[in-house]
Amino acid sequence: AMGWEAEGQEVDATAAERARDRHGLRVHVGALPDLALPDSTFDVISMSHVIEHVPDPLALLEECRRILKPGGRLIAVTPNVNSLGHYRFGACWRGLEPPRHLHLFSPTTLNRLGVQAGFPSVRTSTTAANAQFLAEASLCIAHTGRHRIGARVGWGLVIESLLFQFRAMIVQLTRHDSGEECVLNAVK
Repeated sequence: AMGWEAEGQEVDATAAERARDRHGLRVHVGALPDLALPDSTFDVISMSHVIEHVPDPLALLEECRRILKPGGRLIAVTPNVNSLGHYRFGACWRGLEPPRHLHLFSPTTLNRLGVQAGFPSVRTSTTAANAQFLAEASLCIAHTGRHRIGARVGWGLVIESLLFQFRAMIVQLTRHDSGEECVLNAVK
């Protein structure tokens, strides 16, 4: 609707089919490196909570650089191991998510990975935008040993997670690497 010609990539064929049916998108099925997409095809690649799941994050970023047009931009978001939430919740922090998360990143390590992948311009930052969700999930893990997305929680957890959201936003004003998520902004 905003003038973008969007495509997607998904390793789960059922999820890809759902995206096609619901949104009319072209969705490639398979791991990105296996798709053999043409060089210099895309203006922007956006990955939200993907890089922590792949066995070889460097190879993934190198493939992204290859298929980006010159001047193209990669935006990747991933949990931040330096976050206030990780500090506060420790082993119960939702960002750890073993065994699904194979790699965890800080702004420094994510920046280093972008440089290693050959991007000439790399910036990283953090955001506290999803601190409430991560706090609520972490509190559920701390209280029950697990978290289910969409599960009902009591008002006490909701209030505590809202307060954590405000605290995370305030702390990030002075400790810029403390946000719950790292954001990689790399330009080819």
